[in-house]
Amino acid sequence: LNFLRYVAKTNLNKIERQYKGDGCDISLTRLQQHGHFLAPVDMHSRIKDALEALVQITETKFEIRNNGFATLINQEPKHLFSLVKAKCYLVQNVRTQRSHISVPKAQAADPEVVAQASQNIRNANATSIDIGKSTITIASGDLTAQNVDVVVVCSTSEILCRAIITAAGPQVKAEYSALQADGQQHKATSNGLLPCKKILFIPWRGDQSDLPSLKKTLGKFVSTAIKYAFENGHTSLAFPSVGCGKLGFDPSTIAQHMIDETEAQLISNKSTLNVSFILVREQQNVYDAFVKYLNTIQRSVIQQSPKSNTNQHLKIPYDEKIIEITLIGSNNNQLDQCKNDILELANSCLFKTRLTDKQDMMDW
Repeated sequence: LNFLRYVAKTNLNKIERQYKGDGCDISLTRLQQHGHFLAPVDMHSRIKDALEALVQITETKFEIRNNGFATLINQEPKHLFSLVKAKCYLVQNVRTQRSHISVPKAQAADPEVVAQASQNIRNANATSIDIGKSTITIASGDLTAQNVDVVVVCSTSEILCRAIITAAGPQVKAEYSALQADGQQHKATSNGLLPCKKILFIPWRGDQSDLPSLKKTLGKFVSTAIKYAFENGHTSLAFPSVGCGKLGFDPSTIAQHMIDETEAQLISNKSTLNVSFILVREQQNVYDAFVKYLNTIQRSVIQQSPKSNTNQHLKIPYDEKIIEITLIGSNNNQLDQCKNDILELANSCLFKTRLTDKQDMMDW
């Protein structure tokens, strides 16, 4: 129907005019509203054959990974449709995927550049390392805005829990209330209005007078979430920090226990899981503590496995835009031409430059 409406409307109008005086209704409006046309019995087969010939269509699908192109079609949506007008019907979808850029290893040869690179990463408030096939990322930001499979929430933190449920909307509020009534220890709800796929509520309580138990309770909090992710086929999840606000625990201690347990879980399971710790922007001391401890993990891994330095390297996370395009038409040559025109437009959005000196690399 969309193909008839946007591409083959002229040809449909010709058929409609041809049989207009014979008591027929072949209008696009009728086809859209009722899914059929009206015609006398003796004309039905002829009109049906004409319509079926008109909609002998095929489709082609492809992806374009290009943030510049995503920006263009967001700002100028008509630009893309103008390329395929009257040739084929276009369906587009833009999805976001968390990707990572490795900091070039050549910088390690120059202490001055290493220091500058580390400062740049602190300024960007995001850093990560690989653990086997998985990744641990430390970032500052908004937990409700994370485009991951699972967002983990400490259900005993009233402030955090209320903020997440409010942002997620009434559906999640109702689900959470129902799970509370069932008395479940850890509760998974739908995402509601959040970009994640699931929200996992897990209780955690810490006691300043019983520091020896802190490692055990934090370990259970982290392991419960990670095991849930593995068991349900998820590949990414985001934690908050716990205990660093009103409870007043030392951020360095919290960071050590949470990251240690995360590393242990990732090492023991060979599947891929990208784990993020999303820390409140206003708590720079908490972010610094987590990054500092993550760096000790990184050095330890590199010292233990000197031959596998390739994967144990600082990475900067960013949101990559992937444009999914489907073209529907009746002529394969026109479909190929439209696809090539779109790919050329996408390539025109890219600008490449070669960095040749140290200052360029530092700026990058």
